[in-house]
Amino acid sequence: MLKEYATLLPHLRSYRYRYVAGILCLIVVDASQVLIPRYIQIAIDRISSGAFALVDIIDPLVHMLLLALLISIGRFFWRYFINIASRRIEAEMRDRLFSHILSMSGNFFRENTTGDLMARATNDISTIRQATGMGFVSLIDGIFMTAMIIAAMFLNNSAVAAWIILPLPLITALILLFGRIVGRLFKKIQDIYGYLSNIAQESLSGIRIVKSFVKEDYFYNRFSMANTDYKNAIMDLVKTSGFFFPFITFLSGLSTILLIIFGGRASIRNKMTPGSIIAMLSYLDAGMAADERWFYREYRPTGWRKLEENKPNSQNGA
Repeated sequence: MLKEYATLLPHLRSYRYRYVAGILCLIVVDASQVLIPRYIQIAIDRISSGAFALVDIIDPLVHMLLLALLISIGRFFWRYFINIASRRIEAEMRDRLFSHILSMSGNFFRENTTGDLMARATNDISTIRQATGMGFVSLIDGIFMTAMIIAAMFLNNSAVAAWIILPLPLITALILLFGRIVGRLFKKIQDIYGYLSNIAQESLSGIRIVKSFVKEDYFYNRFSMANTDYKNAIMDLVKTSGFFFPFITFLSGLSTILLIIFGGRASIRNKMTPGSIIAMLSYLDAGMAADERWFYREYRPTGWRKLEENKPNSQNGA
């Protein structure tokens, strides 16, 4: 993944101030999300003490409301800075691609089909926008959120936290393996999409010749076969995602089981309070949510992305 981002560095550098501002807002959001379980812990511990008044939990509630407001403002601004930058990069790259195509010789167009060039100008450029937008956000969010959550859990109870993070290395290895598999499948999908676009372009631009020689059935069968190959390639990716995503979610759930076992024992020995256990559970939920958002945005099939982008009220971001 980082190698792909290295090729985009010149474009990212052009909007470095927007990206820096967006990253800072994203870090503020992540830090606020990590702080909320701390105030939940305080409120629950005060309630579980048995002797408390409503006024005792007003202070943590106010802090949580202020943090929620800060999260909303931060989310707006990181989307404003980073999404606008990614859209501008997309427009610039599409302009550069079209300008470069116009400067090519006739041999280039004989060696490269129109459909393949159209696929590069549409699907591939849109994928770059995803990488410089929400994909970039998911990468940064995953790194900082995970680091903050692990630090918060060890500060809460280092012995229990050491058991909870045991599934993390296996989850990381599986995600890296899955990334390689998806990369190959995604390239296959893009190649078939280019071939499919070329058939459609040839058929429509030469429709008079097709009808003159009564070749409708031939081109229909040709397009249908390519369309079936495209569907099968998409389904291979969906099946792969359908296996890895639930399996990684299952492994993440093991951390919750470990928390119940070892956190429960620590609570019985008065080494953890009820609020501490709830806080640890909140950290786990936040960490799993961050990993799932990154996993989903980074590796969901391109066809799903197109459907989501075309929804009237679609919303990106976490």
